[in-house]
Amino acid sequence: MSFHTKHLHRQLVTILTIQAALPCFVLLGISIYILGLFEVVQGPELEVLTFIIVELPALISPIVVVTHIRSYHDAAVSLLKWRAPSRPPSTSFANHILDIPLTSRRPVTPISPKFF
Repeated sequence: MSFHTKHLHRQLVTILTIQAALPCFVLLGISIYILGLFEVVQGPELEVLTFIIVELPALISPIVVVTHIRSYHDAAVSLLKWRAPSRPPSTSFANHILDIPLTSRRPVTPISPKFF
C-alpha cells in the first residue's frame, strides 16, 4: 500500500472507531431514564440530563469528522476566521478527489460555434 492509502485508511479507521463508540451515550441515557422510571433517582435535572446525553452522538459525530479530515478542518477554520485560507494544505497528498490537480497532455480548446 502507498503512504497516501495507508494514511487515508488510518484516518477512516480512527473516525469509524470513534463513531462506533458513540451509541454508548444512548445506552447511558436509556439507563438514566430507566432509573428515573423506577424512581431509583428522581428530579427535573435527571429528565433534562437524559435528553442531553441521548442527543450527544448527533452533536459529536460531525465534530469528529470535521476535526479528523484535513480538507474539512481547513474549510471550517477558514469559515471561522472569515477569510480564505492563506496557505495550501500542509500535506503532500490529497485527502479528497477535488484536491487532485487535473492535468492533460494537450491544452483544452473551446468548441467553436460553427460546430453546432
